[in-house]
Amino acid sequence: MNQPSSREMGLRVDQAINQAIEERRLVGAVVFVGLGGKLVYRRAAGMADREQRRPMTEDKIFLIASVTKPIVTAAAIDRAGRAERQ
Repeated sequence: MNQPSSREMGLRVDQAINQAIEERRLVGAVVFVGLGGKLVYRRAAGMADREQRRPMTEDKIFLIASVTKPIVTAAAIDRAGRAERQ
């Protein structure tokens, strides 16, 4: 099975993140993807604080109570990978 190019994978991850934000399933996310030992994708998306209108940044420190963000991010990456295999 062929692996998607970094660009194709990035587009799919972008689409999954954007959709989750638009559907309000996600307020913000920081995503880093490694492939073959190299960083191939990085993005901060959405809001770090919706009420204060503070955008997400790659160096955002998350509170322990905020464990859903990495879980949702992992699900978005998995969804992008499944779409590639179809």
